[in-house]
Amino acid sequence: MFDLDLAWDRSAHTGSYAGEHVLRVRIRPRAGAGPKGGLPVRMAIALDTSSSMDGEKLARAKQACSSIVGRLRQEDKFWLAAFGTRLIPCLENVAGGGPAASGAQTALGGLKAVGVTRTDYAIEWVERVLQPEPGTVRAGVLITDGHATDPRGNALSDLKPLTDAAARLGARAIALFAVGLGSADDFNTGFLADLGRVSGGAFLYADAPEKLEQELRRRLSSCQAMAAEDATLLVQPVLDDVRIVGLCRIRPDYVSMDVAPSIRIGSLRADAPTDILVSVLVPPKRLEQPLGSIEVLEVRLNYVGGDLSLTTAPIEYTTAFSRAQQVNSEVDQDRLVWAINTYADALNRTTDRNKTGELLSNLAAAAQMAGQGALAGNALKQLDELKSSGKLSAHSRTQVLAQSRDLGGNP
Repeated sequence: MFDLDLAWDRSAHTGSYAGEHVLRVRIRPRAGAGPKGGLPVRMAIALDTSSSMDGEKLARAKQACSSIVGRLRQEDKFWLAAFGTRLIPCLENVAGGGPAASGAQTALGGLKAVGVTRTDYAIEWVERVLQPEPGTVRAGVLITDGHATDPRGNALSDLKPLTDAAARLGARAIALFAVGLGSADDFNTGFLADLGRVSGGAFLYADAPEKLEQELRRRLSSCQAMAAEDATLLVQPVLDDVRIVGLCRIRPDYVSMDVAPSIRIGSLRADAPTDILVSVLVPPKRLEQPLGSIEVLEVRLNYVGGDLSLTTAPIEYTTAFSRAQQVNSEVDQDRLVWAINTYADALNRTTDRNKTGELLSNLAAAAQMAGQGALAGNALKQLDELKSSGKLSAHSRTQVLAQSRDLGGNP
């Protein structure tokens, strides 16, 4: 159902030192890939109903969740729970279709904003209700406007147990989409981004309550377009001195990844490619090797219910410096988007003024090179704010991250 297309950012120059190169692995769906209409979706939404959600935020969140239920297909199923001081299941194993939307409105109507934010309950619930079911796409959605707290309402200082729980979701092929609702000054953006990263999902920023519905609709549509579940990519060096030094998924959603021979990439879409970028330290050409293309990596794709795709990634060695500087513009664009997202992520994990300024400068330069003028302008605006006030708000940092995450998209 899928083909592998490989492309390097540029040729390798024959010299005395190793060079870092970027390989784009494109998983391209064939025509008619997967079942017609996509795989059935199993979606569980955990909605924060702590006291800080009172008012428009909760009203808009209820509306957004009802809207999603109305867009389910008959083969899809949906769960919804409210979490605050305790977790309240509202909808369980609801199939799509006419009656589902009215039932959702009734269930959501009685929810009140009260209590603290037990995010741990929400993640545990997602894992509990989304049981393994072959031939389906499973996704959890966490909607929150505040910090994860203990039973007394104190913000948790140790968030590792929660990110570990999200990682377990990813290991079970459940992608978690963590939504920050309202101003990022009130929640931990880095933590929510980590929940998406370790599970293979994404971080979403709905700084205005009305943005939540469009974000949820977009996520449901992407899930309904999946053609294959639980895909894994194996990238292995052919030569002993080849080293993989970095990995990320650049589309359909950006996700940074740890370097490992086996890369879990989740479900694969039927309507768009899935692209992985691999940063590789390519060694100098050995004396006994001829000039031209030399195989340096082996790439294999495996997914549930599919055939194994296997190919190798040869890179061209050239003696011409000018040839080695000729770049593949598409791959180089993706490399810049990778760099932009790396800077934006780091921006939300530091409060050091000098580090913040350095990251904004680097991000603006990379965005300018990538032709992303709006993002470059925003980064420079934030840099001016930092210089004049000495600090940068969490909202400004998160806004830059949200812009960066939208750059990959579909080619």
